[in-house]
Amino acid sequence: MRQWQVSPDAPFFIYRCLSSKAATTELVEGINRMKNTLCFLLLAAVIGCSGSGATPQTELKPPQWAELDALSSESVRSMMMGAEMGDWNAVKTEAASPEFKAIVDAFASTDVPEEFATDARKRAKDDAAKKFQALIEAGGGKGSIEDTYQAAQESLAAVRAADPVE
Repeated sequence: MRQWQVSPDAPFFIYRCLSSKAATTELVEGINRMKNTLCFLLLAAVIGCSGSGATPQTELKPPQWAELDALSSESVRSMMMGAEMGDWNAVKTEAASPEFKAIVDAFASTDVPEEFATDARKRAKDDAAKKFQALIEAGGGKGSIEDTYQAAQESLAAVRAADPVE
């Protein structure tokens, strides 16, 4: 086992460094700066946490209803995965499926629930429903499927945007 040995000159070296006027002055100034910084941070924390000007935290509540949730269900996830991988033929196949058509028809036929109903959300829901209908009907090449899918997802994101809870 190796043991640490202190040089006999170490205490003398430390004493010399600390006893010089320049080293002592820098050390004292450094300690004073640290005290000032600590006081400032403590004061800022007290004012920031308990001040009357503190803004209340607002909770965001995303809209939820069964028909909206169905658009992100297991039956639609294979379409989303196909789009993420760039497999637009898979997206086209899934969009033409009767299950997806039933989900889109249910979404299009329902109104936005009262607790989430805003004019912007109602417009976004109607727009998303039209774009998902267009996705079902899209029979063109990759470009029209890709563009229609992207547009439908953007409209759906606007429907799902969270509202602040008061």
